[in-house]
Amino acid sequence: MAEGGAIVVLAIIAGLALVLTTAFAILWHRRRPDALQAEAARFKSAAMIAERSRQAADARAAFLSEILDALPSPVWRRADDLELIYANKAYAEAVGADTPAAALLDNMEIGGAEALDLARRAYRTHATLSESRTIVVSGKLQLVETTERPLDGEKPGGGLIGDARDVTALVEAQDGQARLVAAHAKVLERVGSAVAVFTGGRQLAFCNKAFVDLFGLDPARIEQRIGITELLDDLRRLHMLPEVIDFAAFKAERAAEFQSLMQPRDEFLFLANGRTLKETAAPHPQGGLIYVYEDVSDQIALERSYHTLNRVQRQTLDALQEGIALFGEDGKLRLSNRAFNALFRAEDDGLDTAPHVAALADVAGQSLTDETWDIGRQEMIDAVTSRAPAKLRAQSLDGRTLEIETAPLADGGVLTAMYDVSASHAVETALRGRAEALEEADRLKNEFLYVISYELRTPLTTITGFADLLRAGVAGDLSERQGEYLDDILSAGGAFIALVDDIIDVAAIEAGRAPLERTSTSAADAVAKAASDAAERIAPRPLNIAPNVQYGLTLDADAERLCQIFTRLIMVAGRYARDGDAVVVTAKGDGDWAILTVTTGHVDLDETDTLFAPDAPDTDAGFPPARASLDLTLAARLAEAHGGEIIVNRAAPGALSAYCRMPRLPDVV
Repeated sequence: MAEGGAIVVLAIIAGLALVLTTAFAILWHRRRPDALQAEAARFKSAAMIAERSRQAADARAAFLSEILDALPSPVWRRADDLELIYANKAYAEAVGADTPAAALLDNMEIGGAEALDLARRAYRTHATLSESRTIVVSGKLQLVETTERPLDGEKPGGGLIGDARDVTALVEAQDGQARLVAAHAKVLERVGSAVAVFTGGRQLAFCNKAFVDLFGLDPARIEQRIGITELLDDLRRLHMLPEVIDFAAFKAERAAEFQSLMQPRDEFLFLANGRTLKETAAPHPQGGLIYVYEDVSDQIALERSYHTLNRVQRQTLDALQEGIALFGEDGKLRLSNRAFNALFRAEDDGLDTAPHVAALADVAGQSLTDETWDIGRQEMIDAVTSRAPAKLRAQSLDGRTLEIETAPLADGGVLTAMYDVSASHAVETALRGRAEALEEADRLKNEFLYVISYELRTPLTTITGFADLLRAGVAGDLSERQGEYLDDILSAGGAFIALVDDIIDVAAIEAGRAPLERTSTSAADAVAKAASDAAERIAPRPLNIAPNVQYGLTLDADAERLCQIFTRLIMVAGRYARDGDAVVVTAKGDGDWAILTVTTGHVDLDETDTLFAPDAPDTDAGFPPARASLDLTLAARLAEAHGGEIIVNRAAPGALSAYCRMPRLPDVV
């Protein structure tokens, strides 16, 4: 409050001026009138100057008071006896006074006796002193920093001026910052990377356990908060730094980074023991530097192995004769081998520019003679862009047959392989032609048999018809021998007609001209009718049939064709049986199948049973080859048309077993 002292001085000057004015007035009466008038004018001018000086001092004091009242912090002044002689409005609000004058009148202190003790010590030591304490200000508990300053510095007599600042938010921010730093330290302590933090003074402020373990440092040495140069010396002794020619310059460079490093930097440290460390240095937000170290030895070895494997795979792909290409998700070429490049004339068009599959398809079209390549081109583009498996084939100008195959990959790409299948295509074409020729020959054979059978049937029908007429006596009476001859003709003609009918049936089935009318068919009824038909057809040979049919067994079959199957099997067994042997017919269910077994003699069905093959040569000397084979062929073809099969065992002479399996329906109750 230097301005307040100036006001006092001006008041003293004004008093002295008044005394001098009185003295000059006395002298006025003792001097000459003209001299007195001049002297009075001088005294009047001095009084005006003093008044103006006083007014200026008052104005400055009022202006200073307004400035101090506008401050948000309390400000006060003490006399030499430490009594309050000035306080601003913020002071009055802080102590709960209505006005600053009321606060001065009641001598209300901020902080009570402790504040007065601080003022006493500051006055006694002639030094600026500060203290922080928690007090109630304007009804709120605040942490306030109070400061007392002597006005005349080292010389007493000027009193004290004080102020108080609310440092609650600052302290809370500092505490929060301290907690944040501690939390960061806990986090860094748990990370796997080695971390060290240095202050702006190049001293080690923090390092985690990973840092100590990585470099093998002594924890006691770390607790000494060593500097960067001392740490580098320790690391050099432990052989944890790369070998450098001038280690002193290396240390100086690291120390200079505390003033020059503005952006993070990365550097690989290749140690003498073969390990590789990645060092990252970056400015710390609170000053200094933070260093992060990672042992990337395994990563470097893995990358080296990866690049080696990549080169080996690339060489392997280039050694393949097939063209291999890899397209990315955008349909552009990512990788190709030499064979693929040769197919697409890489020397002219250049595949290093990662062309799109559409451009490659256009290039391929220039080397192909296939008129339908426009369709194949779009299929190739669609297969790559839609990641759908596809297989294409095209003919090149030099006569080669190329096969293009695509397969989607898990990473979103598409692998494309191009094969030269000229040789296999030629073999395939030849085999296909042969198969078509065989199919045509088989068709012609069946057609021939079908036609010839009808051609044979017509004259046979005429012969048997006229024989019937003669036997009936239309042409007159016949002798006994003539009647026997006609009976033989009719018997042979009937057998021949039956044989022709069988040939017609087989040809019709193989030609696909015998559709089935499937119904629910009783196995017992089919076996009974088949036994009757078989006995009639092999007459006069005796036939002893012993049926054994499961009750309620029902088959999903064409009733007429099923009866025909059973009849043929019984006829074969009857012709093969020895005199007196019975033909045992067994029908039973087995899951979804109905099993019919026709047996004569003693034969066991075992693993030696084989599926009947109509086209296989007959090697059994005791088996009637012609009639029986035709019957079995007809039965086998009909069984296959129903989705079944026939197995024949004829290993023992005079014994035979035919095993027929057919689809079954649920039993009828």
